[in-house]
Amino acid sequence: MKTKTILFACYGGGHVQSLIPVIHELITDESINLIVVGFTTALASFERSGIDAMGYSVLEKYIEQPYPEIVNQFIGEVGHPDVKAKDTYAYFHIGIHDLVCDVGCVSAIKMLKQQGRAAFMPIKTFTRYLQDIKPDLVVTSTSPRSELALQRAARKLNIPGLAVSDLFLQHEAAYLCDGTYAENITVISKYVADHLRKSLCGRISLHVTGNPAFDAMFAKCEKVTGGRIRKKYAVKPTDKLITWIGTPSDVSLTGKKFVKNRVIIKYLEDFCIKNTGYLFSFRPHPNRPIELPHTVEKGFLLGSQYSIESVLWASDIVVLETSTVGLQAALINKVVITIAAEDYPPYKQLGLSTDVSDVDGLGRAFLNMKQPNLDYFEANNGKATQSVLKVINQIGMNK
Repeated sequence: MKTKTILFACYGGGHVQSLIPVIHELITDESINLIVVGFTTALASFERSGIDAMGYSVLEKYIEQPYPEIVNQFIGEVGHPDVKAKDTYAYFHIGIHDLVCDVGCVSAIKMLKQQGRAAFMPIKTFTRYLQDIKPDLVVTSTSPRSELALQRAARKLNIPGLAVSDLFLQHEAAYLCDGTYAENITVISKYVADHLRKSLCGRISLHVTGNPAFDAMFAKCEKVTGGRIRKKYAVKPTDKLITWIGTPSDVSLTGKKFVKNRVIIKYLEDFCIKNTGYLFSFRPHPNRPIELPHTVEKGFLLGSQYSIESVLWASDIVVLETSTVGLQAALINKVVITIAAEDYPPYKQLGLSTDVSDVDGLGRAFLNMKQPNLDYFEANNGKATQSVLKVINQIGMNK
């Protein structure tokens, strides 16, 4: 007999990967009724992992007044192939509906022209949704807009909320700590918990659990596959394999221009030719596949046929600009080098990486490898999923 209902909802990317292991563990619990909603690309990620989930369109029936003319004005062209057209439409329809309810049509249109999707905060619609399904616990990641609105709606209805964070929360503290958010947050390290406490998160229960998405790094099969990769590409035990982690675009979310793939490939190739015992591999971002030039020497492509975990186990040095992969690599004691990271994420600040100002500084860092300092990350030991489940049991099952 189902005695408790738990709602999981989140966006895609790394966020959904943090919730998938937790949901998998709860699926077999016959006392729990699971409801899973995937925003944007998260729905496809849930489905690919064998989780029965719904998209944004399931929420559209909870709006009170349709605004198709405004939606059609702002929805634009079809986006990511993993996002169904009906879910994209519902996303805009619900966001616009609540914005119009809050400020009126004229101001809503003005805000949309100025802010785009950042203007969305559909608390009203999510409140009606929660009143209908009556969950005992709402679990999200720490993303803004839809997830933020859902947690605020839950708080408004006195429904316990839990946010599972996957990063350093450098820019999220303002809304996490404003008193309208979930009363429970899991964090990846004591450093993040201390950071939030300094941001006056005194009324929130902070749980240092690590990131469930990183548990896979410690699976024996990933380490074994990493060894097979080295053997396949003739990487000797004494060789140093440098892996470049590709970027998802030409420019970061903060406006930083990323190094062009051809530039970094040429640099790595020249370095490995000049320095005996070094080889390099290129791991493209999943949203931006590429092919290496056929003439590349001492280098090879490690594409989607290999998990990122096995690629990291195969590597000795991991080079990137900004990515959670840097933390994953550090957790298994791989040397991490960032390029002009500007402490976003704060890898250098925490002793997780060596940061160089530009591509030309990589050579010296390769020759003077510095191991990561993991003093702040004791919770990321392959048991984060179980730690998050304990938190869920504490706050959701004891209601």
